[in-house]
Amino acid sequence: MFARVRKCRYCEEEGHNRRTCRDLKNDKEYYRALCVDMRREVLEWLQKNGVGVGALVAYARYGDTPEHVGLVKGAQLSWITPHRADHRLTVEDPSVLHPFLSECQVISVANAKYLGDPRFIAALKVLSPVAFNVAKFDLPDGWADGLDKATLEARDDHFKESGRWRVRRYTLKMPTSDC
Repeated sequence: MFARVRKCRYCEEEGHNRRTCRDLKNDKEYYRALCVDMRREVLEWLQKNGVGVGALVAYARYGDTPEHVGLVKGAQLSWITPHRADHRLTVEDPSVLHPFLSECQVISVANAKYLGDPRFIAALKVLSPVAFNVAKFDLPDGWADGLDKATLEARDDHFKESGRWRVRRYTLKMPTSDC
């Protein structure tokens, strides 16, 4: 009988498996670092532009032309991760929703007509800013460090579905010539 050589399902190299893969461990740590940077940038943008719970905004559910009016109700900020948005984006026009918030559609707004029906939005323009209070967004423990349960589960699911080449090329935006 021939012995099977172990082959990692992440990096496709022989001699180890996913559980002991050094590349997987390093890529997950880099993912977390990107997550931390993205989230810090988003919080700075929210604070600078007065986008907090209770802010009056014009918003669009799809596209980039704000056409409805509503109040910010909250946000699913744990959705801001490198595999849901391009972490290399930066804000060019501060009057438009930050690209991370737009791509992930995390800001929840209640329409002025239908306050009980909050919707996640793709674009907004702040009409009446509020003093930013991060506590009102009810962020889970470990969110700022990319270590909250939802983020870790989403990251692990993403890494299970994708191999090293795909993760590095499309999620982490790393050079892939060595993969």
